Order: sequence, then structure tokens, then C-alpha cells
Amino acid sequence: MKTILLNTFFVVFLLLSSVTMSAQTSISKPDQQKLIKQFIGNWKAVTGKDTLMMATYRAFGNGLDGNTIIETGADTQREGRQIFGYDPITDTFIEAEMSTTSDIELWACWFISDKIFIGVPFSDLANPSKAITKVEIIIQSPDNFVQIIYQNNKIVGKKTMKRVSNTDSGE
Repeated sequence: MKTILLNTFFVVFLLLSSVTMSAQTSISKPDQQKLIKQFIGNWKAVTGKDTLMMATYRAFGNGLDGNTIIETGADTQREGRQIFGYDPITDTFIEAEMSTTSDIELWACWFISDKIFIGVPFSDLANPSKAITKVEIIIQSPDNFVQIIYQNNKIVGKKTMKRVSNTDSGE
């Protein structure tokens, strides 16, 4: 009788543990494909004296297509192109970025909440906490986000992008 009681207790304990663990892991993750749409539109930031950064993002496939340009006065300093594609296996966006002033860069980017978007070099996706370079975007409102760039966990750049207008979603 004692053995049956112990076995029953053990089975009930395992079932309760299983239900508890299941409840703890059912916390919903951010919907990456829905949240990325917050960036659709035209954006502008003042990045220095007489220097503007402009960006346009539109829906493309399961991600975004982006164009950026940095101008000082009437001179174009840099132009760039970004493609963000959603990878369901890693639940991240893989970003390929090319510009007129640098080689191609590959990034892994994802939302950790509805308002915080993180990016690390793709080579650091397996261990993002060890990444030397990190980008954090904090969405403050539908018309404003702050981009912070970290190098060795120290802020090396910060800009505020303001929505100029919405653009066709491309859908």
C-alpha cells in the first residue's frame, strides 16, 4: 500500500510539474512579422551639423526593403540599401545591408518586446550577448524611434528618427 501511495504521489507530482512548466513556457513571444511593419514609411534624423539621414522602408515579401541616404548640405555622403527577410527557424530578421561607403553587412534582428528591436552581426546570432557591436531601436511612438549603437557595451552613436510620412506598404 505504501508503494502504491508513493507511486501515485510521484505521478501526481510529475503531472503538476509538467503543467506548471507548460504554463511558464506559454508566454507569448513578440509577433516579429507584425511588429516590423511599424517601420514602414519615410523617416528623417538630424545626425550632425547640416547633416540629415533619410530612410524609406516598405513591405517586401516577409520583411522590409529599405533605402537610406545621408546628406550634408547638397552633398550626398552615403547611400544604402537594406533588405530584411524573416527567418521562421530563428524567429529573427536577417538583414543584408550594402552602402556606397562600406562592404556588405549581415545582421540578425528581432523584437524583444513590442517597442524594442535588437540587432547584432549575423555571426553573433548564436551568442548575441557576446556581440561586440549591438544596435537597439526603441520605438517611442508610431512617429518616432531612437537608434542606439553600442560598441563593447558603450554607446558610440545615437539618433532619433522621426516619421516624415507613411508610404505604400507594398502589399
